[in-house]
Amino acid sequence: MDEKHLVIPSSKLEEVLLPQLVGEVFHVTPQEAARHILADGVIKNNKNGQFRFIFPQAENSYFRRKGCVCLFDLRSRSQEVIEDALLKYPFLNPTNAVKPVFFLLDKSLCQNLITYADFLNEKSHDTIIIPHVEAGYLGEICLQMISMILWVDLTHADEKNNSLSSAATRPY
Repeated sequence: MDEKHLVIPSSKLEEVLLPQLVGEVFHVTPQEAARHILADGVIKNNKNGQFRFIFPQAENSYFRRKGCVCLFDLRSRSQEVIEDALLKYPFLNPTNAVKPVFFLLDKSLCQNLITYADFLNEKSHDTIIIPHVEAGYLGEICLQMISMILWVDLTHADEKNNSLSSAATRPY
């Protein structure tokens, strides 16, 4: 599993981070939770609500209730679908933190995903899903199933290095 550390101006997430995620399936979490994932060796689902909900609507998440790890599937998604999804859920920095972490799923495992189409077929109207981009992996995801971890540090507009050229990559 590879790791990459990115320093990105918070105003440039769509320009710098999004292109690295398009074509991928990933789980995003705050850095503190990522450190627990690394210590446990697994991304656990939150079916029983043992982890705090970042957003109140997470309690009614379709994938959480099914016992899945919640993922974002940006494979073969149009720019319009991705922009719509970002309006519904800011997955580039969902906690409005300064250090989101992205666990990219190995592409060989993507055929095992539960998708938006599965949600539509089940007609589970008492749950919430982000149309077209949210997916789930039933059970837990071992770190061996992760191809890349992107550690992101966000800088703010009032800091000196507020240009695209300041988006540096270094090993974590």
